[in-house]
Amino acid sequence: MPDFWMHGTIKEYKVDLVERMATAKIFSKWYFQDPKFADKVRDGDRRLEGVEQEAAYEQLMKGETLYCTMKGECAANEHPSEVFPVNVNQIFVNQRGESKVSQSLCWLAWTEETGTVSIQLVFEVAIHFSPKHAPVRTC
Repeated sequence: MPDFWMHGTIKEYKVDLVERMATAKIFSKWYFQDPKFADKVRDGDRRLEGVEQEAAYEQLMKGETLYCTMKGECAANEHPSEVFPVNVNQIFVNQRGESKVSQSLCWLAWTEETGTVSIQLVFEVAIHFSPKHAPVRTC
């Protein structure tokens, strides 16, 4: 099994040819291995937004899904690339502005047996595109 994998679905997209801008709501699911994830939550090495840290540990140990997002902070001994989530504001090179995370649609789960962390991150993004990549209208 790979250490990290993801998949995503783009919904609610629209294209504005005049502004050369496309917007979309992206439902992404991220999976990675971290056998000590619940311990890291308990110890404060993984910070969750939308839930209390102590309660989150107990819920994770019970196998419950948490409706929250992870903050991108890391422990002093870790490189930021080792901490999820990726920066949603830097996924697309030609992105305009910050992504808007839909907190109510985000969740996180951890499976103790496999050490797999599963996360759904939903965000809206605006992307600028070049005129040469825009659809061409013919009359």
